[in-house]
Amino acid sequence: MDIIWGKEKKGWPSRINWPGIVSALVRTDRVSAFKIGMTGDPDTRSKTYAGYDDMFLVYKTQSAKHEKLVEDQLIQRYHDWWDGCDNISPGGVGRPAGDRKWYYVYIALW
Repeated sequence: MDIIWGKEKKGWPSRINWPGIVSALVRTDRVSAFKIGMTGDPDTRSKTYAGYDDMFLVYKTQSAKHEKLVEDQLIQRYHDWWDGCDNISPGGVGRPAGDRKWYYVYIALW
């Protein structure tokens, strides 16, 4: 799986045009499935997604609260958007292990 670095947005979640960013990534003519998640270590996390092609980092923050907020909002918006969303239900589980400087929200694309 390739990790797409350098395109992640930063800043207040409410000021980012999430529909424009995410909808372009998960179009039905481009991907078969996708999963929205969060991690403190994209390299390690990407290894758990056998079968997916790319992990697109969409948000980078030093706030675990903002990371969780963005992930929740994206899952709630796209969970029922089309059958390609592999998130079972809105909301993630767990926190990254250890002290992380950065937190990321990603979309894994199949």
